[in-house]
Amino acid sequence: MVYYDLLMQTLGTHNKALLVQNKDKVIKAYKKLCASADFKKTTSGGLQMKSSIARRTELWNGLLKKALA
Repeated sequence: MVYYDLLMQTLGTHNKALLVQNKDKVIKAYKKLCASADFKKTTSGGLQMKSSIARRTELWNGLLKKALA
């Protein structure tokens, strides 16, 4: 559920053509996110804590922005 919520609230705000054009970069960025220690910290314990949700979103938005640049 963590991953679904994260992706739906971020990918849904971008142009589909841009996402498709950069799909390999987006996939690579997502794998990097999931492998990061910072992200793993936010998924242990209380998944729905407001601070954990905000941190996951912040981490992902940074990587996604670079992937779509």
